[in-house]
Order: sequence, then structure tokens, then C-alpha cells
Amino acid sequence: MKPCPVWRSRVDWQQNEVRRNGMREHEIELRVRYDEVDAMGLVHHSNYLRYFEVGRTELLRASGGCYRDMEDSGQLVVVVHVDCRYHRPARYDDLIRVRTRIEKVTAGKIIHAYEIARANEKLVTALVTLVVIDREGNPQRVPDALLEQYG
Repeated sequence: MKPCPVWRSRVDWQQNEVRRNGMREHEIELRVRYDEVDAMGLVHHSNYLRYFEVGRTELLRASGGCYRDMEDSGQLVVVVHVDCRYHRPARYDDLIRVRTRIEKVTAGKIIHAYEIARANEKLVTALVTLVVIDREGNPQRVPDALLEQYG
């Protein structure tokens, strides 16, 4: 199995691993870019879903996993539910911290909990439910490796 490449983008980021409960939690810092804000200078609500995706991907990578390898084997991970609460807005050039935590893993789903903060100020919290499907869209069991890793 080839290693996944390090995630890269136009954002200024630092990765901080939080080793609690066998890598069930991870933090990453992101710099809010100009193209992520609206005319009021606030992060558009849709961009928080992108931040969650970065957090989720980096948690898996820090745990030794790789979404690309899962996809190459025909297992696709899709979002089926998002419950998001906006507490305070993030603004252009803010340095935000995305904390991703495994809330629950069963044979049929994975639930991640998120908190996005600026310094010690909570901005957004969310729960996101994922399921694994095959290339035809049929639900699949969560891979044993993930059950062992996160269960």
C-alpha cells in the first residue's frame, strides 16, 4: 500500500495531533482565505463543511489510514447527515482550529464531532454522520480496520 500524500492547499496550516483514546481526536489549524468569505467579510456557512472534510481526512491520515486507498478498493465514504450549530462567525485571515473527534463507530456508520474555534472562542460545533458505499451506491459495512482503529 502506497502512502497517501500530505494534504496541501492554498491555506496556511499547522497540524497538531491530540493523542486521546488512541487517535480518536485530531486538531488542525487553518487560515481563513479571502475566497471563503462573503461580502460582509464572514466565512460563508458552506465553507465550514470543507473545514470538516479537512479535519476528517487529517484525522484518518494521522491514524495511519488513507481515503484514497479505501476508494481504490471500491469503498466510498459519504456524508448522510449534518447537524451544525453556528455560534460566532469566523472572518477573513482568522487562524481557526478544527478539532475532529470520533463520536461513534458502528458496523454501519461513523459519526464525527467537530468544534471550530478562534483562540479560545467557540465558533461552530457539528455532528456529521458518514456511511460506506460501493461504487454502485450500495451500503457497505464499515471496514474492519476502521472499526478496530476507532471502535
